[in-house]
Amino acid sequence: MLQMFYDSVVSSVIFFAVVFWGSGVKTTAANRLNRGFANGSNFSDPIIIIIIIIITIITIIIIIIIIIIIIIIIIIIIIIIIIIIIIIIIIIIIIIIIIIIIIIIISIIIIIIIIIIIIIISFDSHLSVSCPF
Repeated sequence: MLQMFYDSVVSSVIFFAVVFWGSGVKTTAANRLNRGFANGSNFSDPIIIIIIIIITIITIIIIIIIIIIIIIIIIIIIIIIIIIIIIIIIIIIIIIIIIIIIIIIISIIIIIIIIIIIIIISFDSHLSVSCPF
């Protein structure tokens, strides 16, 4: 039972060692394992077990750190996108408000001009009617 667990740990660790640490680690680990098995012992010397455990722990830590970094980057990107969308919405609202204010001001000016023209015309016509010249 323990030997099966050991074999599975060794094979998975050698796989991770090749993936993350290059083939040099794999050759060293494989040589030490072969030496241990060639001497007739089921377990190789304790140093390789310690190396395997250390490599496994380091590999797991590296994988966890990479996953955490990826999650943090995704969260930061989402926050930046949300902030950009909010800024764009605020700018659009400000532009709409400015346009409405300009339209209101122009309308008031036009109304005032029309009222002044009407007053001038009515005053002029009133003068011309009342004046017999």
